Amino acid sequence: MSERAPGPWKPFRPTAEDLKTIAEDVSEIREIQRRLLEGHEDLHVRDRVAHEYQIAGGKVRLRVDDELPGELKGVGLFDPGAEHVGVGRVSTGLGTPHVEPGLDFLGLMLAFQTRGGHRVDFLAINDPSAPTRDHREFVDVLHATGDAADAGIPLIGALGERDLIDTAAEQTEFFLTLRKRMGLKRALETVG
Repeated sequence: MSERAPGPWKPFRPTAEDLKTIAEDVSEIREIQRRLLEGHEDLHVRDRVAHEYQIAGGKVRLRVDDELPGELKGVGLFDPGAEHVGVGRVSTGLGTPHVEPGLDFLGLMLAFQTRGGHRVDFLAINDPSAPTRDHREFVDVLHATGDAADAGIPLIGALGERDLIDTAAEQTEFFLTLRKRMGLKRALETVG
């Protein structure tokens, strides 16, 4: 797949093969979402990608420029001069409610609807704050989140909303899954 070139930022121009590879790499997300729902009592419906836990949201507007590259004209929301109203929110990157000391990175999600009724999401994560290098490592983090969702040690009497021992069990399971998927060195870099 095309690699990020050193130096100034350049837009990613995926080839057909890149798009096929990315689709395969992220194809496990629906299964991860299912595991999250089964394992985390505070989640009740599947949401998009990893943005299960909403922090804040509001109305957003998207105005499409009058001049567009030919490849974009008429695709999804991209009609020259079109204006769309949608919903925007700040979300955690992990996909589950969790205590603040846990590994996390914030993202933005803007959701709009096409004339045909299809939902289109724009997702953003502030680079380089994300602990992952690419979409493959992001999926590794999602797997670890899914595996950690139902980790816990049952105790009589919780210490507040989240039991400290359950939190430690979740963090341990999260790290063990990362180590299995990424290797020890990269897992330590990701959580460190």
